[in-house]
Amino acid sequence: MFIGEQLFDLIQKMGRGERRAFKVYVNKYSNKKNHKMLVFFEIIRKMKQYDEALLIKQLERKNISFPNLSYEKFRLKNLILNALTDLHHNRSDHLSIGDIINKIELGFQYDAPDIVKEWIDKGYEYAKVNFNKEVKLVIQKYELDYLNSIRAHPEKRVEISKQMYTESKVLVNTYSYQQMKDQFFAWYFTYFSNPSEEAQEMLHQLIQLDLFKAPDTHLNNRQKDHLYLCKIMYYSHIKDYENLILYNKKLLANFKQYPFSTRYTFSNYLGRYNNLFLAYFKAKKLDNAAQTIKELQDIANTKKLQPTELNELNVSLHYLKILLYYEQKEFTQLYELAPQIKHLLETQPNIYHFQNFDTLIKAMTATCFYLQKYEESLEWIEIDYSLSTSYPNTPPEIATIKLMEYCNHICLHNFFRLDGIKSSLRYYISRHNLDMTPYNRLFKILYKTYSTTELLLPNDLEYIDTFIKNHGFTFQLSVIQMWLQQCYEEQSIK
Repeated sequence: MFIGEQLFDLIQKMGRGERRAFKVYVNKYSNKKNHKMLVFFEIIRKMKQYDEALLIKQLERKNISFPNLSYEKFRLKNLILNALTDLHHNRSDHLSIGDIINKIELGFQYDAPDIVKEWIDKGYEYAKVNFNKEVKLVIQKYELDYLNSIRAHPEKRVEISKQMYTESKVLVNTYSYQQMKDQFFAWYFTYFSNPSEEAQEMLHQLIQLDLFKAPDTHLNNRQKDHLYLCKIMYYSHIKDYENLILYNKKLLANFKQYPFSTRYTFSNYLGRYNNLFLAYFKAKKLDNAAQTIKELQDIANTKKLQPTELNELNVSLHYLKILLYYEQKEFTQLYELAPQIKHLLETQPNIYHFQNFDTLIKAMTATCFYLQKYEESLEWIEIDYSLSTSYPNTPPEIATIKLMEYCNHICLHNFFRLDGIKSSLRYYISRHNLDMTPYNRLFKILYKTYSTTELLLPNDLEYIDTFIKNHGFTFQLSVIQMWLQQCYEEQSIK
């Protein structure tokens, strides 16, 4: 990723408080050049997507010129990072490992053993609270250096050396679990892109590993994380939903033992809940799935979340509610989510960074179609097209969007638009080297929904079913299938 795109992504992810902190930081160390940086920052912040030519044009309008734009982008990025460091670390109540090591090093530099000892103790506390064995090893090495410097406690030096040996063995074992997890991930993605006999043999070898079969009784938290993820991938593959639920629950419970502020990223935390929901969903345990949504909703009331984290939570909640309502065929409740989703899309320029945000749009497109709100369905299609510049749809997704657009215009009796959509899809498919044959068959089937001479047949419905199985489930295709079934039944009555 180029420096300009990095800068754009960084600025778009900043919350209102962080943007304000950046401006305060720049003004604190203000000079004429830094004031230019504020204008530079605002121009990039207001962009919908990064555009170098537009950036240069906007700078010229503000009478700002830089001899070397690349260097100024680098400067702005560093200013932002310094401001965020000042906000989240220098003014934070929470110590970072960097703070602790800096203080220990200063203590050694100025021959101040009391300072060294004070910060070594804080280092141990940090390692304990954050479940960080690597940090503990670093602090133990500092303690050995400290004891050597004051020439004291030889027996304690021996004890620490033994502890370091034991901790190192634990870390080596943890890395073995991590290596197994990486092998499972490699198999998982290989299998889904190419479900060959070779991939099956790879799985057979993995489930024979001693680590995979080992009980989790004496494992530390990180080892459990790696093992549970391997179990989840395996049980998902063989569709053993009871064990899939069990290990997703174990993974979430294990993750909750980490302090909230140290759980990697908020996305990881949400991911654990999402996976548990999907396990219940696959097992058709919808009451448990609904309870998982309720637990997620409570996070906003019990934890202090950053604005970006809150938005990410809302996207995730809407996604899970959509899946639940869709499974229960509660399309009216699903439609009631529309204003909230529109508000998210309108107020969050960085919405496309969140997982599943595009599914919200596609689900609302399908829901409006199902509820015969065809004009609104077309509005959601326009939103999908407009956001695809920041978050491009795949060629099959574009084809499905165009099919949905085609069906809406059939229901609105806008028959004059159909040839244009069909031609557009043919051109798009030819550009991306896709096979037009199944889409030609679909158009023939859709023609029968408004033809006065041809009727839908049972094998037409069977073809739609096969098409979905071959191309994968989408909300739009599923709703089109339901609509065609309804059209077939109405034609049969006539």
